[in-house]
Amino acid sequence: MKLKQTHSRMGGWALSSLLALQISCGQPSVEDSSVDVTSVRHTAVKQQSIGNCWIYAHATWLESMLLNTRKEAIDVSEAYWTYWDLFNKIISGTALDKDGKVSTGGNWWMSSKIIQEHGWVEEGTFLKTTDGRAADTSQMSAAQKCAEDYLVTALKEGGSLHQVDDAALIHEGLQKGFSCNGRYLVNLNPDGSKPETLPVQNASDTELVSIKDPNQSLPLSEWILGWRSISPLPIGASGKSLPSEDALQAANSAVQRVMQALNDGQPVVMSFHVSFNAPNSQGVFNNYSLAKAGSMGNQGGHMVVLHDYTVTDVPGVADGRLPEGNLSPEEKALALQGKPEMLVAKNSWGSNRWDRPWIRDGFSRFSWDHLTSYYHNESTSSEDKKRIVFSPFIQSFILPPGY
Repeated sequence: MKLKQTHSRMGGWALSSLLALQISCGQPSVEDSSVDVTSVRHTAVKQQSIGNCWIYAHATWLESMLLNTRKEAIDVSEAYWTYWDLFNKIISGTALDKDGKVSTGGNWWMSSKIIQEHGWVEEGTFLKTTDGRAADTSQMSAAQKCAEDYLVTALKEGGSLHQVDDAALIHEGLQKGFSCNGRYLVNLNPDGSKPETLPVQNASDTELVSIKDPNQSLPLSEWILGWRSISPLPIGASGKSLPSEDALQAANSAVQRVMQALNDGQPVVMSFHVSFNAPNSQGVFNNYSLAKAGSMGNQGGHMVVLHDYTVTDVPGVADGRLPEGNLSPEEKALALQGKPEMLVAKNSWGSNRWDRPWIRDGFSRFSWDHLTSYYHNESTSSEDKKRIVFSPFIQSFILPPGY
């Protein structure tokens, strides 16, 4: 695929914003993607219904690893992991945030812990219809949204789960919430134990073949521990809205590692601060569109899995640019000598959406200049505003061992 995207290339800058400490994802169908998967192998695009993009990103990552290992697309259940995330938060008393909303945010390490403890299942085995058939999850998960709506009331004072720490009662409440008013049956025992009809794949028993070396394999439990987080840019110093030259060089070094991993077909995970005022009509997140909007608009932490990238200033290339698509080994080597222009990611916002026409194939594109720009992070600034903190849009990459 040779898609050409254009966008404004602007230097670092800042806008006022509010950033949650946890990734609490904005919600912007499991559908076949029109993207010709080349750099990284991916399964069909899905659409989250609540703010749990971090769970969708981890499922995307695992599905890519399974696709490489088993040579078949497997629909990993995000609803199953969401169930256990909500259980953990309820029993620890952290299920509601300070605004009285259900806390659906999280990060790679939280989802890793859930996988280590509870394994993974295919989506069609966790939720059943009342007549025993696999629930239809071809669109965004209604069960997850129903569970969130149920817990908003159940967890507040006077609700059935308010300050409850009894595991059996929590499981009862969660299964009621996920049932979506009797639409689904949750394939767990009433006490939360796994029945024989739920084929749970334990992390220690799930053998995954290395994408880079087909002769190497490790269990999922070890792969998770081997992937490491790197932060390309530091939080800005007090009153400093531009990254230093040294910081930008470090960021470019980090993205070189990302590009090399993508060259090798690795599903690199990226977390960043998203502003829905940043994409242009082609879906490219860039500074020009954000400046034109004049505000951050709807925003929050988000997590995706990378698929591809584009570069400029490539030596030996006619126009100096290598676009999206599968490249020859020679072109991939040249790409690493170029300047990063755009990162392409499989997203969890669905595709071909009427309400967001710039979401087409389910893959989002991010200008590297935009990702390395800074914005005013009000959540970490002091109350008296004497200490103004700036944060980069890019937050972290999760890279495989050896990169």
